[in-house]
Amino acid sequence: MRKYIWLPIYFLSICSVLNAQVENNFDGIYGLIKSAAVNALENVHEKSEIKINAEFPDDFRVLKNRLIADLGREYKIIIDDENSVSELNFSVGNVNVNYSEPFRDGFLGSFITERKLLVEGVFFIKENKLISNSNTFLLTKTDTLEYDDLLSYENNALGFTKGNRPEEPMFSTLLEPAVVMGTAIVTVILFFTVRSN
Repeated sequence: MRKYIWLPIYFLSICSVLNAQVENNFDGIYGLIKSAAVNALENVHEKSEIKINAEFPDDFRVLKNRLIADLGREYKIIIDDENSVSELNFSVGNVNVNYSEPFRDGFLGSFITERKLLVEGVFFIKENKLISNSNTFLLTKTDTLEYDDLLSYENNALGFTKGNRPEEPMFSTLLEPAVVMGTAIVTVILFFTVRSN
């Protein structure tokens, strides 16, 4: 009997540990860029040696270095070889973080907002000195975050990880204390009217 008492406590402690962690804006943007690069590399016919020319604006240079390092673990990447058979020219033109207007999670719940990460660019593949494939890409990722935690997902040193933080709605902020006060007043009035009868 005693061991069954600990079962709910054990289960609740495991459930609190299993909460999913939301990735920050930098990791989300990098994930989209890597996904676009891997999709582009799937179009390369001769994958034995691939030369990659990655063009990023100066603000995104940290993403370029990380991308080449990660792709180098999966493919045989050549940096400076004019005689390579396959060449991927990959360029990121725009990275954007947008937040929607905050809304409540339930009647008196906390404010949450929808985050949209956007990456767009262009790539072309050159094989045997001919362009075999070229295309643009536009990838987005949308999820919801706690409004109060938005700053923890941004990196102050990297400007492209910051979004336009919307203002908290004033009406809902005033409504919550009014509901609590109204409920307290009605409870006191009912307590004394029912008690006197």
